[in-house]
Amino acid sequence: MPAASAEEERYRELWKGFYDTIAIKERHNPRCRMTMMPKRYRGHMTEFSENEFAKKESRTETIGVKPSLPRN
Repeated sequence: MPAASAEEERYRELWKGFYDTIAIKERHNPRCRMTMMPKRYRGHMTEFSENEFAKKESRTETIGVKPSLPRN
């Protein structure tokens, strides 16, 4: 897969932010998720990929600060 452009990375960050925002943490069920979306597809999906936005969010989650997306 070719490297993503800056615009593509921006859309991935937006999608990941949306996906994480609508997720209900209390209803997280990895077993159900695995039956609905096999692991072999996850490497190609933005929802399951680690990116800078996800890393920033996980680091700031412990102190209660939401990261902001870069503005162009």
